[in-house]
Amino acid sequence: MVKVSTKKKASEKKATATKASPKKKAAPVKAAPAKPAKDKANKLGRNKAKILEALAKSKVELTRADLIEKTGITNGFAALLGAPTGGAPSKGTLEGDGLVVSAAYEGNRSLFYKITAAGRAALQAAK
Repeated sequence: MVKVSTKKKASEKKATATKASPKKKAAPVKAAPAKPAKDKANKLGRNKAKILEALAKSKVELTRADLIEKTGITNGFAALLGAPTGGAPSKGTLEGDGLVVSAAYEGNRSLFYKITAAGRAALQAAK
């Protein structure tokens, strides 16, 4: 009697194990709805608006200490007003965007800030 082997060869095992199943087509990717562009000229952050309001109400120039007292904002003035380095102010700050101007007076280490016409217009547009 002849013995019949029921074992499959290694190559036959691979072929059966990797038979390709019918592939499903991927669903088409839906594009996300476009977000409306922000009008940065008319959108001030809350803290920048507070600073502009305080400067607009004041009849005199204000220091950072004055602004802290009037707005309640205690830190982050370099990002809001501009760093007091004496160089060109950074864009994105109130001074860099031309909404406020600063002045230094002899005998006083503080900078004094006042709102510009562009600052008043931006404040009105933000309301």
